Order: sequence, then C-alpha cells, then structure tokens
Amino acid sequence: MMHDVANYDPYFVQRRDATGRVGLSTEQKLTCAMRQLAYGVTADFFDDYMDIAESTAIEILEHFTRAIWNVYHEHYLRRPTPTDLRRLLDKTTERGFSGMIGSLDCMHWQWKNCPTGWGGQYTGYKGKPTIILEAVASYDTWIWHAFFGLPGSLNDINVLGQSLLFNDVSRGETPQLQARWAIIRGPARGWSKENLQFIMMTCIILHNMIVEDEHDEDAAEPFDPNDIPTIPKKAHIYDRIPDQDTSVHRNPNRLNQFMCRYREVRCPVMNKNLQDDLVDHLWSMKLQADENDQ
Repeated sequence: MMHDVANYDPYFVQRRDATGRVGLSTEQKLTCAMRQLAYGVTADFFDDYMDIAESTAIEILEHFTRAIWNVYHEHYLRRPTPTDLRRLLDKTTERGFSGMIGSLDCMHWQWKNCPTGWGGQYTGYKGKPTIILEAVASYDTWIWHAFFGLPGSLNDINVLGQSLLFNDVSRGETPQLQARWAIIRGPARGWSKENLQFIMMTCIILHNMIVEDEHDEDAAEPFDPNDIPTIPKKAHIYDRIPDQDTSVHRNPNRLNQFMCRYREVRCPVMNKNLQDDLVDHLWSMKLQADENDQ
C-alpha cells in the first residue's frame, strides 16, 4: 500500500526543501495518517510524537484518503462477481437465510464541527448533528455497498428511499467496521463534509483489505478464469444535483415488482411481521442448537 500511494501521489515521496533539509519520509506520513484513522488521535498529537505540525497532519490525512480512494475503490468497493454471489448465497442458505446476500444497516457518525446553520437538518434522534452511512455487509463483514452523506434527521426508511441501492434493483442489477477504525467511533472533528466523505470511504476500503487478508484460504474456491467481474462501480458519495437527469429505461414488469417491494418496506405492518418472523426463526435455531448440544 505504501508503494501504491507514493506512486499515485508524489506528495508522499520524501524530498528536500529549498534549504536542502530532508523532509518527512513516506513511512512517517503514512504512519501519521493511519494513526489518525485507527486510533482517532487528534492532529496536534503528532507535534510531540513525530515532530509533525497540526496543519501538516491534517494535510497528510487529506492526501492519504484521496489516494486510497483513487487507487483501490475499483476493487474494494466493487459489486459482487458471479463467484462472489454463489459463495454468499451458499453460505446464507447453509445458515437458514436462503436468497440473502447481506445485511443492510445505517450508522450515524456524530459531526462535532457541523456548521450552526446546518444543525437542525443534521440533528436527529441522537440529539446531536450526525451524518448517515448506509452499508450492506455479507456474513464475513465485507462491505459491498456504501452510501454516505445524508443528514442525521432522516430515519433508516427515508435513507433507503433515497439510496442508489434501490435504483440498481429497479434496473435488475445486484448491489455492490466500525470497530476497527476509532476515527469513526468518535465524533467527526472536520469542518469539510467532503473530507469526512473521503475519510469514511477510506475506512471502508481499508476494512475490506483486512477482511480479504484474513479470509480463510482453505475455504476459498479456486480461481475461475471465466468468471468475469461485473463492471466496477464506485460506492456513492452523496452529492445532490437537482438538475441532473436521473431517468432510466425500466422494464414495466420489473418496475411494478420494485414498487411493490418498496411499498412493503415502508409498510409498518410488514415491518412488524418481518421482525416477528426473524425473532421466531432465531429462537427456533437456538432451541435446535441446544438440543444438538444435549
């Protein structure tokens, strides 16, 4: 990763200044960025620890997150390949959730430095301004879909209604941590929403890197050269463009199915029935496990 980032952005290459003094090394800059992401330390922490000024630490993090996004997003934020889908469906069927690819959830990231004028829009049930991340993760915690940037005043159903996840479903397409990265466990200290977006996506990419590295190689299927991946698709960083033409060509039958499912998602009765079915299913699995233990 160090070589990839340095090859992409010359900022990370060690240089001499006008006086001939050697600047920060690539290792120092990456260590500074990774410690901010992994431990959530503030930028002024590095003044004594690594002799890096606060403004320089912030600059390093900005360059690092953009480099990680541009170098790795096509692989680590891709949609599932046919082999991926077969593996996911086989595993969920084995666990009693036939047809399920992953779990969908929304996370609220507190925004400490939210501009005062935006406070009402971004303040929801938590009582503090937050930014929402919608993500779909499979059983091995690999994140296949990420949608970040919506204000915290929205609930999960509102977020799902605006997410590109449903747009892909309506076209008949398949959809494309928090514990590992302390920077998103604490409040966001940045002022710029754009920087926060790149930080979040960087954490997701690095998370998927770790999942890939820790994957059980014995359980992995052999490489299939005929398994052509779907076209890489960037995880969406929310940016509302009112004048953008969002019309798509849809199959009428598929659109009707999509609208029926969308209404079911927003139906309180359906939500309650799904919750009851899930509780009953988990309870029956627990009873079965207890019987097997006996």
